[in-house]
Amino acid sequence: MTKVCVYAITKNEEQFVERWMKSMSEADYVVVLDTGSTDNTVEELRKHGAIVEQKIIDPWRFDVARNESMELIPSDADVCVCTDLDEIFEPGWADTLREHWVPGTTEKAKYLYSWSHDENDRSLIQIWYEKVHANTDDWYWAMPVHEALTHRSKNDRDISMIYLPEDSFHLHHYPDLSKSRGQYLDLMRMGIDENPDCFMQNWYYGRELYFHKRYRDAIDQLEYVKTMKYRGFEYQRAASLTFLGHAYKMVNDSKGAEENYLIAANMMNNVREPMLFLTQFYYEQQRWYACVDAGLRTLAIDYTKGAWYEDSRNYKEKPHDYLSIAYWNIGDIEKGRYHIEKALEYDPNNERLHSNYKYFV
Repeated sequence: MTKVCVYAITKNEEQFVERWMKSMSEADYVVVLDTGSTDNTVEELRKHGAIVEQKIIDPWRFDVARNESMELIPSDADVCVCTDLDEIFEPGWADTLREHWVPGTTEKAKYLYSWSHDENDRSLIQIWYEKVHANTDDWYWAMPVHEALTHRSKNDRDISMIYLPEDSFHLHHYPDLSKSRGQYLDLMRMGIDENPDCFMQNWYYGRELYFHKRYRDAIDQLEYVKTMKYRGFEYQRAASLTFLGHAYKMVNDSKGAEENYLIAANMMNNVREPMLFLTQFYYEQQRWYACVDAGLRTLAIDYTKGAWYEDSRNYKEKPHDYLSIAYWNIGDIEKGRYHIEKALEYDPNNERLHSNYKYFV
């Protein structure tokens, strides 16, 4: 039988241990590198059956910690699953992995990851993750933050990849929102200093500047990212353009915002988010005919298993919501009613949608 090992890093996450271990216990091994907990994380992990070692990583960087945690993986494990303690799988995940994994042939797996949830535990932001890999020395983690699983000799197109079924292998993220991201900027700056031409490090840095509300700095950085070579990072290139659009919008530069939303939407037309951001922009500008055009273009894009953090509502109520309002404003009540009804099919408990529906009856 295929042997599965879960590995993780942690620090002061005692509150997550019981839930995480219950989920990860389907594996044959659970190994954890503790990087300096001062609470009962280590004791609780060991009590629930994890193999735990402790090591201080100084100076701190995520890739070094991940690589140290890989040293704990038993040699007879076939497949390795990297998770964090604020994440859990849906039950039955390990059997699904064993069923699909082919030891000695499969090198990596892609699977559904829900990064955020609403108040009803409905998945919101989702991506197809790639943190399941063969237990070989070929794999290591690179970059000080937003660390990437990297193969020593192969690129992605040469790696034997499997897609795991989303109905039986689905990882959910329930983060500790009190945790600071304050160290991320310094770590990203470190990554750029180490590798100035790295597209990913530069794009992440620009996005993080936006998250920190340093909009002018984000614009400068993301405009620089526009000049970089991005082959193999088309999704990330389009994402950088959407955040550049957001930053321009925050400094009231509508021309800059629209320009970058348009470039992103035209560049990455197999995911909905760039076009939906353009739809939202036209909605906010009250450019109703443009909003209808962009909204219909959004609906024409089918779901793709891509490397994009995308809101699942983009494929449900959101485009219909914008279209219903736009159609109402141009006087096409029949089409507006159709789209508000579609939005309510996806989100029947939304009070604002119900309130809007009254205008169409």
